[in-house]
Amino acid sequence: MWKKLIFVMLLLALFNLPLASQALAGGGAGPPKDMIKGIITEVHAESRTALIVKDGSGEQITLTLGEGMDPAKVRINKKVLVSMDSHAGPGVIKSIDIMFMDMTAQRIVALLIIGLIGGLLSGFIGSGGAFVLTPAMMSLGAP
Repeated sequence: MWKKLIFVMLLLALFNLPLASQALAGGGAGPPKDMIKGIITEVHAESRTALIVKDGSGEQITLTLGEGMDPAKVRINKKVLVSMDSHAGPGVIKSIDIMFMDMTAQRIVALLIIGLIGGLLSGFIGSGGAFVLTPAMMSLGAP
């Protein structure tokens, strides 16, 4: 009986794996039209422009920094999601958001310890671990 149940669960997991990867990858649609995903490679303060290499295609685009954006604070060589300001004109950046936190060995160990403590606490009190895990991960830099 148990062998049949495990076999059926394994088959269901195998058939649902392609659907799960599609859902976790965001459906393959990419970012909205007013956003660009890529890596900023250069920032020119005097002309207030930034050179971004689009993710996937490798196309290089020169964009203009929006009002109030400090060129010195734009991080280069990090994967970013750039929001465009359609009201200011074509190719004008509204905001730049870093997509992933920097994963160092120290942060990986800290995340593992946080996961262990959060799992134990939520198991002991019978609740979800979000009240422990969310503030802890945000303090490590997770968006």
